[in-house]
Amino acid sequence: MAPGYNHEQLKQGLIDGEKGYVVFVSETIGKYLYFYYEPLTINQWRIALSVSEDVVFSGAHSIRNVLYIFLVFEALCFILYLLWLFRYVRSQMRNKQRQLDAVNNIYDVEKLLFNAHERQENIVMALEKIAGIISAEKVCFWMLEQSEGTLSFQWGKLEQEDAGENIRMGKERLRRLIDYCAQGQGQFKAYDAETLRTVLPAGKSHDVKNMIAVPVEDMDGNVCGILSAFNISDKQSNFTLLKSVSFSFTMFCHNMRSYNAIKEQGEKDVLSGLYNRNRYEMDLPDYLNKYKSSLACIYVDANGLHELNNSMGHEAGDRMLRTVASKLQEKFGTQYTYRIGGDEFLAFAVDMDEAAVKMLSRETESELKKEGFHVSVGVEWETAVSSMDALVKAAEKKMYASKKAYYERKGNDRRQRGGH
Repeated sequence: MAPGYNHEQLKQGLIDGEKGYVVFVSETIGKYLYFYYEPLTINQWRIALSVSEDVVFSGAHSIRNVLYIFLVFEALCFILYLLWLFRYVRSQMRNKQRQLDAVNNIYDVEKLLFNAHERQENIVMALEKIAGIISAEKVCFWMLEQSEGTLSFQWGKLEQEDAGENIRMGKERLRRLIDYCAQGQGQFKAYDAETLRTVLPAGKSHDVKNMIAVPVEDMDGNVCGILSAFNISDKQSNFTLLKSVSFSFTMFCHNMRSYNAIKEQGEKDVLSGLYNRNRYEMDLPDYLNKYKSSLACIYVDANGLHELNNSMGHEAGDRMLRTVASKLQEKFGTQYTYRIGGDEFLAFAVDMDEAAVKMLSRETESELKKEGFHVSVGVEWETAVSSMDALVKAAEKKMYASKKAYYERKGNDRRQRGGH
């Protein structure tokens, strides 16, 4: 008997009429013999069969090979699963990191735009940050001003000459884009140059591969600007990112308009519409860098304002001041004209011939006189200005000389008008 088997097992199995098998070791051939027995239903017969081990396991080799194949297949599937799992985890981590980077970048954009109404260089930095977020070659923002004008801010890698011709948005093209978004589109997508030319004709487009744009709306839901990106890579997801930062530009437009309104109130004289003394003192140092050939200061004083207020009321005095301001704007423009005191005005003439400056000054004085208002004018014209204070004081001194001469003439004495 082979180890694990015994004669009693065989004997008992035969007596009990069971079926089973035992293993012998053949002394003749030196192999294991499998002895199988099973009862029959005829006369309590038994049938037994003895077979050598190689016959019993003749089919085991093919089964083993199949199992090996299954094992290799299972191992390969497990390895592929591990590789897929590793790739999936890395992809998810990259996506999470991109989302986190996008959130951080959007937060950086918000921080840059928070005070961009005071530091407009922050807008370009914000546009550069957006270009990095959405992988765009150029990002632009056009802000519609309440005076029907536009402010344009842009950042891009495109060549300046190409950018100026291909991407510069004129008023007509900007209006087309706003109208397109206002027609219920809410967005603009042109993923090829042909579509871009169809919606926004004019200008060359060979350097522009695609463009996306979103309208920026103010607090009342009106379009106050357009935020756009050119030559982007991942179009769909980047469009969502571009839309997500548009609210920051809404706040920027609101802050910009509020800031400009407050600034205008602080720098404009309400009565005359000219710049006031605050703006004058801010602009004065810059004039040394504004002129090339000459600079003239025209100092004007409204004669008899105090007497006019006393005799005919402040409305008459205000009318006089508005008339003087209007005439100065007409002759010297608005950019360099100021009301620096109650009855004192000042204008600068940049790179204007001396004769032309004096002629305009005389015309101002003469035309105001025809309307019943008298002014004293002092003009100082220089080709090499060493000090703005000295230039202004020289014009002021000439103005006072003219004023003194005016009051010394018969009928212009202040005391005759009840003044001081």
